[in-house]
Amino acid sequence: MITSAQTLIAIILLPLIKRVRRRVLWFVSMFGTIICLSAELVFEVVKVNQKVIVPIKISLTGLYLVFYFIGLGPLFMVIQAEIFPKAVKTQFMNITMSISWVVYIITTQIYPLIPFWSSYAIYIGIEVVCAAVLFKYLPETHNKTLEEITAMVTKKEPNEIQI
Repeated sequence: MITSAQTLIAIILLPLIKRVRRRVLWFVSMFGTIICLSAELVFEVVKVNQKVIVPIKISLTGLYLVFYFIGLGPLFMVIQAEIFPKAVKTQFMNITMSISWVVYIITTQIYPLIPFWSSYAIYIGIEVVCAAVLFKYLPETHNKTLEEITAMVTKKEPNEIQI
């Protein structure tokens, strides 16, 4: 089910990614997922009529997936491919993927040890911190050549870059 949703959203997103700036997609995705997780946290902490809450929580989970697949999922790899210099791109992408897998493993190991509702709060906190850091440091890469992106990241002129 998730794979089919991801495929459908990717088909819809492909034309959009060529027209919309990467930072816009990234931050719409981040803030959308933060809002969905915050609402899920509220519904988890405040116990009310479950017949009303269950359809809302299912809808929020679906909306979370849409927001995730708009930016956080696919743009992670796109932005890596664009920002890392060509000479070290493969090594840096391998390092970031290794770090991601270590975080995934740690998450799956500690998840059973924490109360259910606090996992929402932890993830929201991490995502807010990441959004602030990315807002400050993530350059816009839409409609830029690799030389221009490398120049932005390294603070050099595009004609000084050797690729």
